Amino acid sequence: MTDGQTLLAVFAAFYLLECLWLVHPRAWTAAGSKGSGWRFLKPFDRFQIAGGAPVLLSPLPPFPTHLHTLPWLLVPRAGALGVVQPDGTESAVPWEALQPRVEEHTLYLDVKTSVRMPTVAVARHYEALVGEWKALGPDKRREAFLKHARETLEAKSVEALCDQSTKQTRRLRMLGAFLFWWCFGVIAVIYRWFGESAQALVVFAMLPVFTITQAWLFLRVTRQYGVEVPYRRWKALGMAFLPHQAARAADHVSLAQERVPHPLAFHEHLDKDAFLAAARGLWRAARYVPGWKAAAELPVEAEALEKFFRDVNLGAADYDPVPGLGVNAVAWCPRCHAPFLKADTSCMDCGGVELQTKA
Repeated sequence: MTDGQTLLAVFAAFYLLECLWLVHPRAWTAAGSKGSGWRFLKPFDRFQIAGGAPVLLSPLPPFPTHLHTLPWLLVPRAGALGVVQPDGTESAVPWEALQPRVEEHTLYLDVKTSVRMPTVAVARHYEALVGEWKALGPDKRREAFLKHARETLEAKSVEALCDQSTKQTRRLRMLGAFLFWWCFGVIAVIYRWFGESAQALVVFAMLPVFTITQAWLFLRVTRQYGVEVPYRRWKALGMAFLPHQAARAADHVSLAQERVPHPLAFHEHLDKDAFLAAARGLWRAARYVPGWKAAAELPVEAEALEKFFRDVNLGAADYDPVPGLGVNAVAWCPRCHAPFLKADTSCMDCGGVELQTKA
């Protein structure tokens, strides 16, 4: 490899690293913009570090707006707070042992249980929310969670969030895309044609003009709209001198959310297949837990989803369909839809969920 090729490969590697964000392994990142469709980006949950997993944001122009979404990770139960773990299982923190506190992005619930949140503001919001639930009685906790669920599923709030983030990041995304093509297109072509010549030096010399402009835009946008970005000035300094950071400046603005909606709140922005896939997966995870057959009532998060599906006119056959089974299968796991040849067992892959049998 020539020196120019090596430099381009190193820059590409740093750029891809800049596109990786650490989120909760159960979190989904919405990508899209006003007037275009939205889609979900899911983290690589097989690789986890510090309570999070990396998600690759859209690396190629035109850059979309990225927004955090979270399923309900904290659910009040009768005698404890249910905490969804990165692997999808649930642990319980007794109410009397609950002592919520926030450090950076992490919400600590007791001495050994913690949840990684998207931003410090979101972590503080859930710290206050959990404190409110702790002070309530069992019946009031269920009502309080249902109210919280309705708020996170509000389509109007998501519409406002999408419009606001798209507006705030429009110029940053445009200049970021320009920087991407300048680095990977113009500089690469000019260097290949002319080598280490005066023409190549002129093209390289123009790069700091664009990166410094992007850093100035970043500071202006965050100040104008009151966006709380941690270490804002240090990040702007990095954008001024490092093109790969300048190209991804918009992500630091759009992902600095104070509230995080539920993924299904984007139902008006998703195509039908994407919405159904999300609805089915989230419903099965909420409804079919160990002991579901003997339970006297639905889990509170399943109750919230059931009401939401009624409000958006989605029938049970759509969000909880019967899977196609093989000839010899007599039962299936309602959570993962794995077929079984015997009905008197449970799905250990899902933590012991009881099977559902053919009618």
